[in-house]
Amino acid sequence: MERHNATVLRLLQALQQTLTQFDACDSEFVDTLCTCWNESTDSNNLLLCKRFATLVEKNDRFTEYQKERIMDRIMEEITGASCFQINVINKTTGLKSAWWCHPITTFEAFLYPYVGASRNLRFQFKGRPLFISASGKKTMAQLGFQDNDVLYIEEIITLPFEKLAKKDKSWRYSGMSISDSKRPYTNAKVATKNEKAMAFSPQRVDIEDYAVKHSKMLTAILEEAEPIFKERRRRLNEMAIKNCTPKARRNQKMTVSNDIPGLSFSHGRESRGKAGKSVYPVLIGDRDHLFSSRKKSFHFGKPIQIIDLHGYSCQEAIQMLDNYLPKLLEYAMVSIPWVIPVDIVCGCGNQVLSEIVEQWIKRTCGVANRPKSYLTG
Repeated sequence: MERHNATVLRLLQALQQTLTQFDACDSEFVDTLCTCWNESTDSNNLLLCKRFATLVEKNDRFTEYQKERIMDRIMEEITGASCFQINVINKTTGLKSAWWCHPITTFEAFLYPYVGASRNLRFQFKGRPLFISASGKKTMAQLGFQDNDVLYIEEIITLPFEKLAKKDKSWRYSGMSISDSKRPYTNAKVATKNEKAMAFSPQRVDIEDYAVKHSKMLTAILEEAEPIFKERRRRLNEMAIKNCTPKARRNQKMTVSNDIPGLSFSHGRESRGKAGKSVYPVLIGDRDHLFSSRKKSFHFGKPIQIIDLHGYSCQEAIQMLDNYLPKLLEYAMVSIPWVIPVDIVCGCGNQVLSEIVEQWIKRTCGVANRPKSYLTG
């Protein structure tokens, strides 16, 4: 204890006070530190602190917190500078914590007790990034750290290389010229670097994960709401009514059917006339729905009804139409769309009966010419 007697005495007093606070006074440990101090021929305080740190770390009697506080006191006595606090904010988790350091502690040594040797962290101090490769060997004082400064930490998410999907690399050599084909290794090497950069990009990984999660959630919602949407579309489809003017008439192939119970529109043998009939395709029903939307769901299931006037006189034809009109209106109002298609068949003689039927259609409420594009069952 011949060298640096004043410093050794000050160090002994500081250590004894610290150990007394922890109820862990150990004279052998203090003597070991003093011996290391006196036997050292190096005037570099940083190297001495490293040697003391090794001795403190090997002592199993102290907890981690006690070891940190003992080293703080040792460095304060050796360098004459006290420790200060660094406020660390994790941008990824939003957590805030206080870390203690010494001015002569290197940036790498300052981070090691808290984050270890992790390379997936990015550091930012006073608006500029700090890289361990460039600033790891510099002291906290050299980097400009002071008491209550703020250090930001951000975690970078990466995928392990083993989980990357092996892609087909045959496209690299397709479409290459003769000069390019002589250097396949160079092109492949550049492509491999680009693929790795894209695969390890944290932004790309985050976006893909969020897209998959969002797709799964949206699929479950749509599957649950599909029956409701289907019922709503069916109701809106039935309620949608589109008024339009009737189009030009055209002759359609007649189908003989009689779905109305108790009605028979076919004429008797005594009233049969010439061959070659003229047909008036009409719609009979509610006048507000005579020109409804021509959707399949509206018209399927409504076969054409036929009224055959061939061979009747004009008065008999008008009387027959007036007699059947109430029954046809009642049958039309049974179901949607509240109209039914009807073909009025008249003779092809002098067209007198045809003119009478045309006038009857114009003046009768609830009767209108049927569009050509009208769909029937």
